[in-house]
Amino acid sequence: MSTQVYLSRNFTEFGAFTVAEILDFKKRGIVLDGDFIREEGSSAWVPSLDFLSSLPEAAPKAAPKPKAVKEAKPAKETKPAAKAPAKKAAKKASTPAE
Repeated sequence: MSTQVYLSRNFTEFGAFTVAEILDFKKRGIVLDGDFIREEGSSAWVPSLDFLSSLPEAAPKAAPKPKAVKEAKPAKETKPAAKAPAKKAAKKASTPAE
C-alpha cells in the first residue's frame, strides 16, 4: 500500500508518511491515541485509532510461541586451592667441628 497519509497532533500537521511508517510509529509509541490521520487528497481527519483499526495489517497477529530456553546450571563455586602448609627449613644441628 503506497498511500501517503498525514498525521496531526495538537493542530500541527506532519507528513507525508506511508501507512507502513504510521504502523511502525504506532508500534514504537510515536502515534498516540489522540492523534488524527488523513489520507492524501482527503480533507477529513480521522482519529488514529479508527484509521489504524480499519487497516488489514492492523489486525493483531498471534503472538509467536516462546522459544524453549535451557535453564543454565548454576556455576560451581570454586574455592581457592588450599595451600599446603609451608615447610619449615630444618635446622641442621650444627656441631662444632672438632
